[in-house]
Amino acid sequence: MKIILVTNEAKYDVKHVAESIVKKLQHYGVEVIEENQKLTGAPNLILVLGGDGTIIRAARQYGMQGIPVLGINMGTVGFLSNIEAGEIDLYIERLIQQNYFIEERMLLESTVFEYNQRMLFKETCINEVTVKSDSMRMISISLEVNGSSLGTYRGDGLIVATPTGSTAYSLSAGGPISDPGLEALFVTPIACHNISRRPLVVSPGRILRLTLRDDGVLCFDGQIKIDLNKGSTIEIKKSPYTLRLADLKKKPYFETFETRLRRIESFFNG
Repeated sequence: MKIILVTNEAKYDVKHVAESIVKKLQHYGVEVIEENQKLTGAPNLILVLGGDGTIIRAARQYGMQGIPVLGINMGTVGFLSNIEAGEIDLYIERLIQQNYFIEERMLLESTVFEYNQRMLFKETCINEVTVKSDSMRMISISLEVNGSSLGTYRGDGLIVATPTGSTAYSLSAGGPISDPGLEALFVTPIACHNISRRPLVVSPGRILRLTLRDDGVLCFDGQIKIDLNKGSTIEIKKSPYTLRLADLKKKPYFETFETRLRRIESFFNG
């Protein structure tokens, strides 16, 4: 068995935990490759030590290849993680035997065009696509769904989220919480000046088109940021790929949902 190990080195205790896990895996004959090492042959699993941000980074780098991703939570919330760092001994044999369930999560594919409709690039993301103003002023963004205009949203910006991303930035902007097993696109305005512009839930078979009426900033999963000029457009649709999350516990999503939300409250309340 071959495993790629991805870590968040910014967390002070990750190095120690990673070294311990590598020794345990190697004891069972598992080949462990760190993310900065040369990869030969296809790995069986991506093992991620960190929080949701680290898992998102790893998924963007490796997940489109269809390789299962197992998150070991060492962050604040751990919505994408499956086990805690202290539970590795309980599950290591099942992990090595690849005795786990696979949960598939919908991804978004975005194609970005300049004002003259020249394509700039494509990007796949897990949580959300966000368009915001490049200054402290409001931004106007026109929205179309399958070519039908839904008008212009004027405010701090617009979020298009996946069901997985419904508990991230979209939630803080007033968007709904979704079962991650659903497939849908969630459109959430950020501090919209027109109070009649409410969050939308759109079928995954539709294509959203956002047109910037002012200069703005485009962000994918809070990690990749690109400046865009007035007139630029972003086409957003369901990706043909999915994120394959390895699940060793098979607990219902909402059984642990409240606990994870309370972690956020505890973190910010000290």
